[in-house]
Amino acid sequence: MSPTLIDLFEQQADRVPDALAVIGEDGSLTYRELDEAANRTALELIEGGLTAGRSVLCGFQRGCASLVAQLAVYKAGAVYVPIDPDAPWDRLRQSAARTRAAAVLTAEHRYGNLAGVAPLHRGVGLTARSADRPHRSTTAEDTAYIVFTSGSTGEPKGVVVSHRAIVGTVLARSRLYTEPVRRLLMIWQVTFDAAIGCTWWALADGGAVEFAPASLDGIMASVDAMLSGAIPISHTAMTPSHYHSALQRLDGPVRGPSAVLVVAGEPCPEQLVTDHFAARSPARLYNEYGPTEAAVWCTGGELRPGEEITVGPAVEGAGILVLDPDGNEVGPGGRGEVFVTGVGLADGYLGDPAQTAARFVEHPAGRRYRTGDVGRLRPDGRLVVVGRTDHQIKVRGYRVEPGEVETVLQSHPEVAQAVVTERRGRLVAFVVPREPVASGRLP
Repeated sequence: MSPTLIDLFEQQADRVPDALAVIGEDGSLTYRELDEAANRTALELIEGGLTAGRSVLCGFQRGCASLVAQLAVYKAGAVYVPIDPDAPWDRLRQSAARTRAAAVLTAEHRYGNLAGVAPLHRGVGLTARSADRPHRSTTAEDTAYIVFTSGSTGEPKGVVVSHRAIVGTVLARSRLYTEPVRRLLMIWQVTFDAAIGCTWWALADGGAVEFAPASLDGIMASVDAMLSGAIPISHTAMTPSHYHSALQRLDGPVRGPSAVLVVAGEPCPEQLVTDHFAARSPARLYNEYGPTEAAVWCTGGELRPGEEITVGPAVEGAGILVLDPDGNEVGPGGRGEVFVTGVGLADGYLGDPAQTAARFVEHPAGRRYRTGDVGRLRPDGRLVVVGRTDHQIKVRGYRVEPGEVETVLQSHPEVAQAVVTERRGRLVAFVVPREPVASGRLP
């Protein structure tokens, strides 16, 4: 029987109950404490009327409480939906409506305004605990989480991912990176699917997740402390641009992380590989690739100086195809659209069967997800990503459909047209007003 995320966690909670599991600005918890805190919140949800399979919005910044909430949702047999608690109210209500959310969890004594977006609201603390695990049966085919990504129609797309898919890619990570996670520095925002993948990479290994503070200054301080060896981090992941800026800030030798540093979310420049090795970092540098629709990642490979930058070969359980416009495989070295196959594929897009059918292509050889990325496969099986088939862009690791932002801008009564692009890691918008605008004044 295929395991679920809760199976992975409870195995480690039983194996190493007194090992540190999570550290954050709000405290720290061992595996036993984390298990019991999640049990308590899950039981409160069930007693409040939450039924299995319903969605639960979780509005948190990085911290222990965010992980307690995620585990509690799974223990209650429900679906985890991470949201930004500081997002506009209309966006939060839209997320609740589209997922038919039955409950919302927030940090204790914070974000009380979110109580109105779902029928049931609970604040999550770290001290209320229960040794009794809820008796809710969850299977690998059940939905684990829904993550919203940018959509070209003006509305975010909800990607529906099963326990089977995310467990498959989590275990593939543990097999590729043979040195187990002892302590992983997490800097991704918890609404980002990479945060789910990295968190469970650590938990599946029985390691600890250290959440960086919520502020940008706090993130930078944590990364600097890791690189200088001031905090004992074994593994981490970040965008190439973030790692580059951290290396530029560092005054002294690089002493961490001790095992693996993953870059992902945007193209990795050759200069970063050169700088990494010039700094004599003890960490092996890896480049990962994968859309949200493939449960966070589907390729990964080690980067070495003097070698072509690739995102590595397909990981265990995944497959990479490069196809021409007619759907035929392109030979090694030839360019085409990148398709992903394997256990990590999402179920589809929430409430959008047409878009699901268009992107998740049924085929006699197995279901395929068309990424929209253009790439080429080397003879050794490693993938090189060279561009896009559409206008989608990446900003600090986040997928952005310019059309979504343009639609929002054009909904303003004073904006006639809008064009959005990316410059130097930032979104830039150009607008045409409906009426002449005085010099220096924007609508």
